[in-house]
Amino acid sequence: MVLRNGASDQYRSHPGAYWTALYYIDDGYLGSDDRGSGGELLLEDPRMPMILMDGPNLRFQAIANIPPADTIVKIRPATGRLLLFPAWLRHGTAPFLGPGEQVSMTITLTPVRLDDRIVAKLSEDIGRD
Repeated sequence: MVLRNGASDQYRSHPGAYWTALYYIDDGYLGSDDRGSGGELLLEDPRMPMILMDGPNLRFQAIANIPPADTIVKIRPATGRLLLFPAWLRHGTAPFLGPGEQVSMTITLTPVRLDDRIVAKLSEDIGRD
């Protein structure tokens, strides 16, 4: 995906998938540390507000220098950064206001049931090693 100035990406999740991986090829900041450049990955816990009814103090856990949030965590892109998160988390991208182009790619990992003959052949091959 390529985001140019003013572009964003809508919230979504991937039902039936296990994991989503996101790789930043170019963060588009051109070396700038300006936090107003936007383009952050937004992760939203879809269990809110229902989970607050049973556990009012339950929140995303703080990681590194990111404080805990009620329902949304923002992660600033960095060129070469690879992120892996559960596919059921709603995610999107804040409007990108940086000087370059933010270039990223994603994959969604979905389990596939193997045919029993393939499983038997793999087991046989592993047994020979």
